[in-house]
Amino acid sequence: MPSSSSHIDHYGLGDACDPDDDGNGVPDTRDACPSTVLGAVVDAQGCPLTIPSDFDHNGAVDSQDLRVLTECAAGPKVPPPSGCGSADLDYDGDVDQSDFGLFRRFYSGSGTPADPGCTE
Repeated sequence: MPSSSSHIDHYGLGDACDPDDDGNGVPDTRDACPSTVLGAVVDAQGCPLTIPSDFDHNGAVDSQDLRVLTECAAGPKVPPPSGCGSADLDYDGDVDQSDFGLFRRFYSGSGTPADPGCTE
């Protein structure tokens, strides 16, 4: 029988002996989001719940997300660049000062899980 570092049961699921590098409770063998910050609320696939402004989907709203918002900012009444639709946090068709204001409300800091209940 081949050796394996994971302990797969007859349902194809791992167990508590399997490594979980990001500590989210989902074994690495099934973790679709292996870089989730410690303490983030995750789904069954190990991915953080949807959090506005968490553009890199790691469970924290931090300086890396601010970089994305800054790159997407075009100003009032100017449509955001291609690929920046999620940066329009107030859904008014642009990425501007209002979106930065909302970003501040969602900000949790590096390595600190954001509150998935904070949606407005």
